[in-house]
Amino acid sequence: MEAIFGQAVQEFYLEQLRLNYRERQERLRAVRNAADALAYVRQVREKIRRLFRLPVEKCPLAVETLGELRFDGFRMEKLRYYSRPGFAVTANLYVPDGLSAPAPAVLEQCGHTAEGKAGPIYQQAARGLALAGCVALVIDPIGQGDRRQFLRVPGFKGACWDEHSIIGKQLIPLGDWLGSWMAWDGIRGIDLLLSRPEVDATRIAVTGTSGGGTATTFVGALDDRISMLAPSCYITSWLRNVSNERPTDNEQMPPGALAAGLEIADFLIAQAPRPTLIMGQKNDFFDARGTREAYEDVARIYDMLGAPAAVELVIGPKHHTLCVHLREALYSFVTRHAGLPEMRQEPADIPVSTPDELCCAETAPRMARELFAEDARRRIALRPSLSADERRAFFRDALRLALPVMAPAYRVLRETRLDGWTFSRFGLETEPDRVMALLLRRDRSVFYHLPEEQGDITLYIPHVDAKDEMVAMPDNGSLWGLDPRGVGELTPTGCYQDRPRENFFRSNGFDYNYAALGMMLDRPYLGGKVRDILGALALLGQGGARVRLVARGQGCVPAQLAAMFAECVVACEFIDQPESWAEAVLSDLPALPQSAMLFGAIDHADWR
Repeated sequence: MEAIFGQAVQEFYLEQLRLNYRERQERLRAVRNAADALAYVRQVREKIRRLFRLPVEKCPLAVETLGELRFDGFRMEKLRYYSRPGFAVTANLYVPDGLSAPAPAVLEQCGHTAEGKAGPIYQQAARGLALAGCVALVIDPIGQGDRRQFLRVPGFKGACWDEHSIIGKQLIPLGDWLGSWMAWDGIRGIDLLLSRPEVDATRIAVTGTSGGGTATTFVGALDDRISMLAPSCYITSWLRNVSNERPTDNEQMPPGALAAGLEIADFLIAQAPRPTLIMGQKNDFFDARGTREAYEDVARIYDMLGAPAAVELVIGPKHHTLCVHLREALYSFVTRHAGLPEMRQEPADIPVSTPDELCCAETAPRMARELFAEDARRRIALRPSLSADERRAFFRDALRLALPVMAPAYRVLRETRLDGWTFSRFGLETEPDRVMALLLRRDRSVFYHLPEEQGDITLYIPHVDAKDEMVAMPDNGSLWGLDPRGVGELTPTGCYQDRPRENFFRSNGFDYNYAALGMMLDRPYLGGKVRDILGALALLGQGGARVRLVARGQGCVPAQLAAMFAECVVACEFIDQPESWAEAVLSDLPALPQSAMLFGAIDHADWR
């Protein structure tokens, strides 16, 4: 595999994000007074709340107390509550000793660590807050701590972020996403805090680091009961993440967010002018330049609203972690705004417990994928039977296809040779002025022009790389191959490019990342691959050629979808077909890459 155009997909998406960022900055510059600022806050809040597919009704919390530990100055209760029917959230509640009146409360959400709430830095922060006079609730995110989802699945050896990737992928055909589930867990955690007599409902803070910083940011934009917000090691911009080739976790990339013109800073603006502390680190992969830019955007709105002192920025000296520098900034922020004696320094010798001591899962919890499977079966049973025209109409709209796809401009590229074959190469500009696909002709001689085929030809759509896979195909006529975007010579470089053939299925790999960006832009990555194939078919069909479309592995998905819209295709052959979208949702470990998924398709149709 040779990624000759390895930056094509990256630059395409970067162009989209730069445009989004510029347009958003223009809207921010138009905010000139308090009325403008309030209007902007209302707009972003409404947009954000439309993105989150939160449950309409709240189920009973059914809080269970599973044990208690006592320490000098506070006690810790081991709890389990239910955010959805039958779906448990495990948590530790830290309660200060000697409370004579309801106290401020803090919901702490954990970053990506297998230990979840038992991670030492999260324990230290919660116990420091308890010693400062706050009730602190630390919850396990889905896939972490006592809520690991795949440890009992044969063959699974991944980390917590791999669990997030798998769960996030299974949610796509259901028209849902993991960030919404995590935000809902946090909202129900606030319900739990408000149910406690030790908690003052007017003084509720939310904090978290990394993935917990993401959840904090989302919950802050969604829940009006929060009075203070302190996200850590997450706030930057999506533009910075993409320009730095930094993939982020599934739950950190809200579908439709970029199409709505949003940036990460807007999630903080949505809860203005409540006190907000933005925390970052100097040497963080969440670029500190973006952290400062986000702070400036938020500060502009706060200033217009007459609350310039309510937003603060702290950049720590370290890497991606909730170090003592940031923990002490958190203590100072919460105690000041909660009306407690300000605590600037972390108490010495805070005890740290083992994960077993903090465990809240006496029985195996119900797995998220069980809920997905039930939901999928119910919705498939209700799915209408579509005619061929209705099926085409659905996929046209869902893939965001502008039909008909015309023959694209192309570039004649230098030929290459492999195992006695000559491969003539044509770069297809399936996006304006940008080569996004590579058309190859396998022959014994070179073509310096695109020949006008008039007979029967074969177009091959590969699993990973057209040229490598075409070498062994039978010599029985005119054979063409296509590397659509993200495949073969268009395989993106960067984003964990050390083992490119595995990267299609790797958590945080390029395929996963660009598929997530496509959903954020409401321009499905899969739709782009289909458009690449249709562009190649339009070129090949100009001379009246009859095309036999052959695809292998993951190439089967865009190939079959493209075949619905191409009149020149007279036959199809699909080799090693992957699982359907329904099978991916119902399976323990889905084999489809994220780029083969289509958001919300389960209610309407499947790819095969």
